[in-house]
Amino acid sequence: MPAFNLYFHSLRIKEDVCKGCTHCLRNCPTEAIRVRNRLAQIKDLKCIDCGDCVRFCPWGANEVLTDDLSVLSHYEYRVLVIPPAFLSLDFLGLSTSEVMGRIFALGFQEVYEEGIGEEAYLEETRRILTKGNVKKPLISVACPAVIRLMQVRFPDLLSHLSPLNTPRDILGATVRRKLGKNSGLFYLAPCPAKITAIRNPQGIEKSPYDGVIAANILYREILRVNETTSGKVHLSGPSGVAIGRIGGEKEFLSPLRVLAIDGITNVVRFLKELEMEKVPALDLIEGRSCPNGCVGGILLPERDSFLNLYRLEQEERKRENAISPLSREDMADFLYLTMPIQPRPQYFLSENMEAAAKLLKMIDKFYEKLPKIDCGSCGAPTCRALAEDVAKGEASLEDCIFL
Repeated sequence: MPAFNLYFHSLRIKEDVCKGCTHCLRNCPTEAIRVRNRLAQIKDLKCIDCGDCVRFCPWGANEVLTDDLSVLSHYEYRVLVIPPAFLSLDFLGLSTSEVMGRIFALGFQEVYEEGIGEEAYLEETRRILTKGNVKKPLISVACPAVIRLMQVRFPDLLSHLSPLNTPRDILGATVRRKLGKNSGLFYLAPCPAKITAIRNPQGIEKSPYDGVIAANILYREILRVNETTSGKVHLSGPSGVAIGRIGGEKEFLSPLRVLAIDGITNVVRFLKELEMEKVPALDLIEGRSCPNGCVGGILLPERDSFLNLYRLEQEERKRENAISPLSREDMADFLYLTMPIQPRPQYFLSENMEAAAKLLKMIDKFYEKLPKIDCGSCGAPTCRALAEDVAKGEASLEDCIFL
């Protein structure tokens, strides 16, 4: 079996809850879901862990694989990196200092805001766009779901990806270098794609993080615990906070030509246009899978991205005079990816080219027999997807209700 099949996904279907209703199937941007025998199934090669299946499921039949706080017991000293989107949450009247105090009471000794790495990332992005020899439009690597979307559906556009490391890993690697033995570094994830990005990193050999915790788990524990303790907190400036929402990169990089796109469906539509060279001259594409950016992440306990967006903008204003505790020079060794990001085929036909060509002909043959209305009643999202499944022996033409 080829190496690209060996891949961790953070999303799973809860079989005892799933009703086979096809909401997830109809909203998946990569046609990664099938419904067979009234049960949704995720096809690993196609899934990008964007979380839209979770967002649209009315039954709560999707679960996200993440660490819980028990993992902290394996380390003597524990450091947490929190994303800007976490700052957008309503903590029911708790002040920022009280929230941090409760995080320390839960077992952490030090907290860094991811925005510290994002500020260095933005500064280097400006430099390479103005002075570097890069293929434009450059596509931001800040959203892992967009990277994986390109690997799966738009491999020819991978040359447009920024050569920079992600803000999350720039900061993580810098902090990791400073930590002593038996120290644990953890990331707080606002979405499944970032959990997957830590478990299965792209463009670097190994993630600097020892674990990843879903934001809704920590939020619940913060509200549960009543005590507070002290620890070290490292805050970012306003541009580091702003990258948690759509348009944060665009505003920092002005007057460069930056287009900000949120929502995975909109990103797909734009990348199709870019693939056909139908877009105007641009310097950078700031693409985010979630609505309004990371403030719309499905692992945030409040999924109202507009209220989260409002609260994050309020937090930005509080940071106008804040200075990052780490400089770009501190993070210089980790600013760039060390490995190329490779395509990831949507499906594996055969290692034998002759056999693969034969299978493609079978797919075309089956597709011609189907009505081409993409109704989804067969359990596949499109008629073409059903033809693929039939050719691979995973379905039958009789699954089509029109035949």
